[in-house]
Amino acid sequence: MHIKVELKSDLCISSGEGLSGIIDVDVIYDDNGIPYLPAKRFKGILREAAEDISDIYPEKYSQKIINDLFGDPETNSVGELYIDNGYIENYHTIAKFIKMCNNNKSYKNLFPKQYVKSYFTNIHQQTAIDRKNGISKDKSLRVIRTIKKGNLFYLNINIDSIIDYDKKVELLRDACKIIRHIGLSRTRGLGEVRCELIENNINEINKGMNSYSDICDNNNKKYKITYIIELLSDTIVSNIGGNSNVTNSYISGSNVLGYFATQYIKKI
Repeated sequence: MHIKVELKSDLCISSGEGLSGIIDVDVIYDDNGIPYLPAKRFKGILREAAEDISDIYPEKYSQKIINDLFGDPETNSVGELYIDNGYIENYHTIAKFIKMCNNNKSYKNLFPKQYVKSYFTNIHQQTAIDRKNGISKDKSLRVIRTIKKGNLFYLNINIDSIIDYDKKVELLRDACKIIRHIGLSRTRGLGEVRCELIENNINEINKGMNSYSDICDNNNKKYKITYIIELLSDTIVSNIGGNSNVTNSYISGSNVLGYFATQYIKKI
């Protein structure tokens, strides 16, 4: 499944940083300058919408379903909903093409980061007005960067449980429908969005998924499987029991094996 987010107005998803003397509030973008919607922040928005629906229909959507889906703050559980960052359509193809050009001496200056950012974003200026005299307050001018309206973002999601699956999907679908504004300056005309949950065909999801007995070979043959892990954002891979703020320079096999073991245990 994935969630499609259409920007009906300019949007500012703040990165918490700015460009000294030029931009006071900047948006979040990747190394190429392409803006994206951070998964953690959108998951919080989605939970807030789901809780609003639960308040209206408590007999249909209990707090337990919300905690199972989004995590329980009291127990620090992660929850069954996995959500990726929201990227523009064909993001990976575009990003790879830009990187390819930037790594080529002949086309190195074809897609500078500032040019890519300017293509996807606008610059807005805001100021506070003194109500007594009707003029702007001193030192109140703020310059913010926004993502241009009309852009579409797609967030891949997955519910890692089959218990109450249909009800959880229905809750997410209803939550998407009531999300109307996100980001900063919602009362100043920014951040209007239209969200839609798009489901994959369940037959396509289950296609090729075999039982454990089907996977095991009767002749006990061993197979070598090659996999590729592409990091779509900065990642911390720490040693077991180590400092969670310090990362290894590699992803160990035990990390990957532990992930697959956890997913398998949840399925059985």
